[in-house]
Amino acid sequence: MEEKKKNIPLIVALSIPVLMIVLVAMSIYLPAFFIKPKTNFIYTVGGDYCHQNIYSVKNGKVIEDEIKKPEENISCRDYHEARLFYYDVARNASREITLDEATKFTVDGSLKSPDGFEIVSGSYSFDIFFFSGSSYHDKFLKKGAYSRKLNMAAPTSYYDFKFLGWVTGENYG
Repeated sequence: MEEKKKNIPLIVALSIPVLMIVLVAMSIYLPAFFIKPKTNFIYTVGGDYCHQNIYSVKNGKVIEDEIKKPEENISCRDYHEARLFYYDVARNASREITLDEATKFTVDGSLKSPDGFEIVSGSYSFDIFFFSGSSYHDKFLKKGAYSRKLNMAAPTSYYDFKFLGWVTGENYG
């Protein structure tokens, strides 16, 4: 009995780091079970001055802006059409859509969704020993300390991804 009393400080000392690891892991992974984004969104890939058509939102609808092609510009020899995508947050997947499909949705161009999420780009960061972080090309759905990497259907860069808006009042099937 007296030997067990001698081991109590050792047991407490060894259990504290284990308890800390468990608490940190729970604080990281537990919110993902309770925080569920609900609002889908529409985005476009492409859209700088070299692209033939650029989309925007006006009065809650996606529209195609009339863009004149730049005259003989060496940096714009190859014209690429901007492409529209519908992102389903429940499936964590996107799908290319046409302008006709996009105009059927009511779109809110606010930066934050009705349920409080926003789209952010990743960033590079370095520490002394390891590379950590994500690419500027990666996009994340973020709310407070919670973030989830988005699976984009087309490769995006920091410059050619354009968020158009949150789809409100209608589900995509």
